[in-house]
Amino acid sequence: MVTGAILALCGIAFGWELVLLAQGGDAALAGLFERRGLVPVDLVTALQAGDYASGPTLDLVTHVFLHGNWLHLAGNALFLWIFAVNVEDRLGRPRFAALFLVGGVAGAGGVRHRGGV
Repeated sequence: MVTGAILALCGIAFGWELVLLAQGGDAALAGLFERRGLVPVDLVTALQAGDYASGPTLDLVTHVFLHGNWLHLAGNALFLWIFAVNVEDRLGRPRFAALFLVGGVAGAGGVRHRGGV
């Protein structure tokens, strides 16, 4: 079940966030978001340079699994639990996984740049 795998990956990623926060404080967590969260200026720079297989392009996928707090994670997980299982059943696993990834890339359009604006 793709939905279960997505939920598990989100939980694992959030656990990693909590460990980083406990071990290194806010600076360590901010470092994770800088490295694996989507930073649009880094993505645009990589794409303009023709670097299509780089960290910033991989971040189009990894940012989907990062969450800012418990409420963010719980809201996304609840939405997936209620709706995604039915969509996955209807589309099948491969097409649902593709839809999820395309949705994650499309959702990147709402990500703020480093300056927070």
